[in-house]
Amino acid sequence: MKKVAAIIILICILTSSAPIAFGASYNCTVTHIPDDSDAEVYIIGDYYYIGDDTIMHKDGRIVTSGKYKFDLYEYYPERFTNGYIEVEGKSSKKRALMNDNGEIVTEVKYSFIAPFDEMGGAVACLDGEKYGMIDKEGNTLVPFEFDYIRTCNHPELLVAGQYKYSDDPNANIVREMNYGLIDRKGNVVLPMEYEDLEGFDEHGFMKTEKKNSWNQGLVNNKGEVVLDIEYRNIDYRGEYIRAVDNSQNCYWFDKEGNNIFPQYDYVYIPSGADLQLLITFKDNKRGLAKYDGTILIEAAYDKVEPTVADGFIKLIKNGKVEWARANGELLYDAHYEDCDQLYTENDSIYALKQDGLWALAIGEKVGEFKYTEIDDMTYFSDILFCTRQDGVIEAVDSLTGEIIYENVFSGKYGSSYRSRYFYEKDNQAYLITSDKKSQIAWPDKYVYVGEFQNNVAVAKNHENLWGLINEKGEPIAEFKYESFYVSVGVNHGDEVWDEYVYHIDNNLVMVKLDGKIGYINLEGEMVIEPKFDGYTGYNYGKFEHGYAYHHLAGGDWCYVDKDGNIYEKERINNDYSPETHLSYGYHYSVLRKDDSVEIWDRNKNKRIAYSVGNALYKEDGSFLVDTILKNENGSLKIRYEYDEGFSVWTEFGRFIIDIEE
Repeated sequence: MKKVAAIIILICILTSSAPIAFGASYNCTVTHIPDDSDAEVYIIGDYYYIGDDTIMHKDGRIVTSGKYKFDLYEYYPERFTNGYIEVEGKSSKKRALMNDNGEIVTEVKYSFIAPFDEMGGAVACLDGEKYGMIDKEGNTLVPFEFDYIRTCNHPELLVAGQYKYSDDPNANIVREMNYGLIDRKGNVVLPMEYEDLEGFDEHGFMKTEKKNSWNQGLVNNKGEVVLDIEYRNIDYRGEYIRAVDNSQNCYWFDKEGNNIFPQYDYVYIPSGADLQLLITFKDNKRGLAKYDGTILIEAAYDKVEPTVADGFIKLIKNGKVEWARANGELLYDAHYEDCDQLYTENDSIYALKQDGLWALAIGEKVGEFKYTEIDDMTYFSDILFCTRQDGVIEAVDSLTGEIIYENVFSGKYGSSYRSRYFYEKDNQAYLITSDKKSQIAWPDKYVYVGEFQNNVAVAKNHENLWGLINEKGEPIAEFKYESFYVSVGVNHGDEVWDEYVYHIDNNLVMVKLDGKIGYINLEGEMVIEPKFDGYTGYNYGKFEHGYAYHHLAGGDWCYVDKDGNIYEKERINNDYSPETHLSYGYHYSVLRKDDSVEIWDRNKNKRIAYSVGNALYKEDGSFLVDTILKNENGSLKIRYEYDEGFSVWTEFGRFIIDIEE
């Protein structure tokens, strides 16, 4: 009666709306029937396993109850497989298979029986020792002659095992299992002489191992040996098999086990295997081949280096370099010490080296070997800057190899920016920009021209006054300012050059006039009157998060926004440093107005949050964080809290909000 009551109560539980919590790592639900039977209930799939002798379907149908037992282990619970489950007779202790209607479909006589697989066979142990296989009618498919049988992801083959007994009476291990393959009639397909056999993989192969060997072999889905147990590792590359021996030599086979490169000692996959290339080895010489066995370059070189990014092959023989395409086509022979692909718009231009000097080559046309360096900077996709032996830089057209400017100079008279060069023409100097359009005369007009930003550059004239110019070299802002820059000493060998750090930020340029600092816009109009004595060195007056940090004339340090509004240091702080940088999120501006706090975006264009009392709220009025604390010196501190995906953090008046959007 207890069991019946338990089942009725369980049905009530299952039909109620209360959820049943999932339990341990074996992904089944565990609960208890609420009576004094203490029977555990496992929910696995569509079935409820109650105690050790009752199975009920989720539809309330009782599959079995009381007559047979089933094993229900905590970590390996029994379950229906392909519609069948192994059960045990309560009195006989023998086992059989039951279907999901509670019908016994095999004789109750086995020591072990696995549920039927997709092919309708079940591995069984008849006497506790010998294994075989039966069908759904109980007929013997595989004779009970084996010490072990299991399925192996194959419709016709099974892994079978036989014990091998030691002839040594003093041996520590009296018997060891050896494995092989049999068909579903019990015929031996692969002899039982292996230590281990894995299941067949998605490529249709099974790896093999033997006793006292770390090596592997390979068997195909017919049970035929494809590779003997000679390799430390076996894997696949598309339609091909790669095998690596104990000396790390690599061999290449087709699916039938044929060596694709029998004429070579071994092959090797270079870095960048997306090229589908192999390096071949013969008598310590290297060549190049494709995966399918096509020989691109015979093994005659000391070194072969495929360059994946460019699709070119570097070949080295007797210290000389040859250069070939990925298809094996030779570009340049061993007359050259080195060869390099240049990153330009012309993918057919190369740099060749001979006797320590470089030349430009386009196709078969090779120029003069006169350069100590060739610079193919990405700033100038159509210009190469080539340094001659005498130190003069030539600007060369990367499409034709023709010299554009014969005398180019940079560095001391130019800028630390490598995207700018000056060239000489008619005893005048002109600026080369990345678009080759701007050719501003210098030093006839200007002593210095800065980097162009937004088609505007800062410049200094012969009177050492600063202004703004356009790309034609025409003044935009009057040349009357003492500086647009910060002079920084930079070591260049034995000399220290003054390199100019300047910026155009928020379309504003910091200027110095009559000893005071202010800002003009790109039209040359004064936006923030010069009234500051100094600025912080770490950002040179930039508008970090919408504010620049300055020293007021005769006053304290303060913040100024791009409209010229001034805020005291204690009322706004956006000091950006590694200590205040979070791994993700955004930086915001925090303003204090009397006893309240407002948080804006970095450019102070939109309010994000505000305070009421000690609490902080989002702009839509929803709660953000609590509590806002005030230090004795009047600065603000927000305690670290989490709420609704927001975190607020501050240290020494530095505010950051991290919003996960």
